Amino acid sequence: MRTQVWSLLIAISCSAVAFAQIVGDMSSDRIREAIALGTKARDLEPYRINEGANWSPPFKFAVYTTPFLRVALAAYNAKKQYKQFTEADVQPSMLAPEVEVYASSQPIEGTQIANVETIVLLPYKGKDRSTAILPTRTSALPDEYRNLYGFVGRGGGMLAVFPLDAWQENNELHVVFDKPVAFSGSADVKSRIYLRGGAR
Repeated sequence: MRTQVWSLLIAISCSAVAFAQIVGDMSSDRIREAIALGTKARDLEPYRINEGANWSPPFKFAVYTTPFLRVALAAYNAKKQYKQFTEADVQPSMLAPEVEVYASSQPIEGTQIANVETIVLLPYKGKDRSTAILPTRTSALPDEYRNLYGFVGRGGGMLAVFPLDAWQENNELHVVFDKPVAFSGSADVKSRIYLRGGAR
């Protein structure tokens, strides 16, 4: 009886791990599935990364895409433009085994803007900076801000790319700004990675 219980627990544990995995092998069937999702969706956007410790409701400070979602988003955006999207339209960059993280600059008090300086992964609640997983590449994303009084400001966001196998629930994302942001009270904003809830 005890052996059966342990076998059941192991099976459940393995199922949970499998459920938390991002789709990495974008076979033809997976590509068709992603296209179908994007074509049928009424609304589709990148996955949100929220900071909720000091802010309610949680504040979205970054978003990310996976290979599956990039294909689905391409099909969704084509549909909005009354265009068809097929397997022939899928670009190799969409299928790359990578997670793309987008973090924008943040307006803060007065006319100040907090710019993104770096994006890294660390083990969840980890303090040792030597264990940081750096992105394989980054690129700047300029932002522009305007208000009713004629103020025009420019900020710096960032796109950071990580290997797919680094995007795990035992890691957390850190987005480091050049000054503290209002919703967090810190310049180093972090959130644990959660894959459950539909991330593919």
